[in-house]
Amino acid sequence: MQTAVKIWPRKIGKIDNMIYGHFTEHLGRCIYDGIYNEKSPKSDSRGFRRDVMDAVKNIKCPILRWPGGNFVSAYHWQDGIGPLEKRPQLLNYIWGGVESNRFGTDEFIEYCREIDAEPYLAVSLGTATLDEAMAWLEYCNLDTPTKFARMRRENGHPEPYHVKYWGIGNEVYGPWQVGHCSAAEYAEKLRQYTQFMKGVDPSIKVIAVGADNPDWDMTVLKHAGHLIDYISIHQYHGCDDYFGTVASVYYCEQRLKLLEGLIKHPSGSRKDLL
Repeated sequence: MQTAVKIWPRKIGKIDNMIYGHFTEHLGRCIYDGIYNEKSPKSDSRGFRRDVMDAVKNIKCPILRWPGGNFVSAYHWQDGIGPLEKRPQLLNYIWGGVESNRFGTDEFIEYCREIDAEPYLAVSLGTATLDEAMAWLEYCNLDTPTKFARMRRENGHPEPYHVKYWGIGNEVYGPWQVGHCSAAEYAEKLRQYTQFMKGVDPSIKVIAVGADNPDWDMTVLKHAGHLIDYISIHQYHGCDDYFGTVASVYYCEQRLKLLEGLIKHPSGSRKDLL
């Protein structure tokens, strides 16, 4: 016997398009010979691989994060600007090999414009400094007679890029990361970076490093939540089996509910808050 079931769909919420974003970093062939290869017959005059660019356009990537990933924690943005032949070749001691720096800030912004994606820059909390982050923000977003804004114009880009999204650090909760620190230490760095960067450009949106650990997230939010705009919930799923992939959505939902509960009721137990 067959039974007919009638379904009345109803809208219960709206998914922000930004959830479908991606990131790229200087790992393996991700950048060089991935999205960028000056010598490939598949590339355009700028060095962008046309076949890869077409694929990225096809998936309609709304936002793209760069330069990492782990790579960002040892990255100095000034190595990747100016004439290509003058950019230093350096050891990529995060992922191995030699970093040519031929793909840098200006190339990344141009790539984002080409694929119609919002650029999302991550600043280093490893070997870099607050001064470097401030200078990078000035280079990208300001139209002032000051050093780094003038540097952008001299490099052939008269108009500010108006980069909206800025991430402070990457996975600093992990001992594998250059600049690894505790949640309390990170929260204080985050507070300082956010305060001074928003002082330079109040229009930016700052993204904090989140972990697969509600206690870490809660510490960060308690100390700097009033200044930041987003926190990235770092969770890796589906690496081992099919069921891990299928259940990952439910797992993320539970983690977010727990974090929401901790924010509203800091003294509550995890069991009661889920």
